[in-house]
Amino acid sequence: LLMAIFNFSLFLLLSPWFLIMLIVSFGVAAGVLYFRKNKIIVPPDPAAKPANPLEFRIAIIFTLLFVAFSFITYFTLKQFGTKGLQTLAYIVGVTDIDPFLISLFHGKFGVGITMVAIATLQAVFSNNLLKLIYSLVLSGKDCRKFLLIGFGIILTVNFLIIWII
Repeated sequence: LLMAIFNFSLFLLLSPWFLIMLIVSFGVAAGVLYFRKNKIIVPPDPAAKPANPLEFRIAIIFTLLFVAFSFITYFTLKQFGTKGLQTLAYIVGVTDIDPFLISLFHGKFGVGITMVAIATLQAVFSNNLLKLIYSLVLSGKDCRKFLLIGFGIILTVNFLIIWII
């Protein structure tokens, strides 16, 4: 949705690819649910309240990250060109990628739409890789096989899409 709001041309370019990734992700989730041995579903703790994303403090942090990533992206492109942008996209994946992506979607960095698309997919790839690492560290041993297979499929599809584009 953010892509459609900020850069509709990029949305038109990437939406079929994101649809493929969405279908693969749902397929992986369905497969994990079907093949898992432990059929017990633990309900969420009703006492735990999620943070409100519209809270002022969170909005300030997001704004600061957006401005910082805009400057970092501009500096990286000026100093290192598109290869630097690709490297930055992978590095940014270990953080909150939304501010980086929104700054890219504005398209004010003088790179083509294809390069923005590749950098977007690279940031998504490294962010999913980070989620795999978190999951492996925080999960029990019985989940690790499912995590490696599931994330392996998702990361492979993501990598192939980057390679195709």
